Amino acid sequence: MNKDNYYKWVTEKLLPNLSKNSVVVLDNATYHCHQSNRAPSSNSLKKDMVNWLTENNISFNSTMFKPQLYDIIRKHKQVLVKYSLDGILSKEGHDIIRLPPYHPDLNPIEMIWSQVKQYIAKQNHNGSIKKIAELCKQKMESMGDSEWGADCANVKKLEEEMWKNESFMDIEMDKLTVTYGDDTTNDSDTSTEDEDDDLGVAPLQP
Repeated sequence: MNKDNYYKWVTEKLLPNLSKNSVVVLDNATYHCHQSNRAPSSNSLKKDMVNWLTENNISFNSTMFKPQLYDIIRKHKQVLVKYSLDGILSKEGHDIIRLPPYHPDLNPIEMIWSQVKQYIAKQNHNGSIKKIAELCKQKMESMGDSEWGADCANVKKLEEEMWKNESFMDIEMDKLTVTYGDDTTNDSDTSTEDEDDDLGVAPLQP
């Protein structure tokens, strides 16, 4: 899958079949995350940095060098991220929820795909692509509200557990005390005035 094919599917297949004011849940696949307002990188031309800052109404001094301009960009770019797909969906009245990175377990579709793959593995004996496509369609069409509802309920339960654990972690982390350095004194690292005398070193006088 690439961006062009995915956007074609969204506009031709997804949008016409979405109910009004739907919520679309997206993971962090590359084709989901194309930015319409991508910030310049540290290697970008200075004029591109200046244009980006100007377009986003961010103050800067025209005498600044590239490293200084990029430092300003770096502080603002995360807040100003705009995804092209979000614009397409929100224009049609839909809301978008993006899953946190590396959490496929929070996406019910992953559970559905797992069931489809298991079904295909059991039924596909000749390994042909045509047979795989038929089995995939067969399984998807046989899955109704009960299967989808169960997977969504599992995700909701997992989310609740994560929120509970997050609160617990905050409490436990507050109890931790981290000490930097060592305040104890090692006798071998210090010398007394008598030892200094033995070494021929006169102790400093206050």
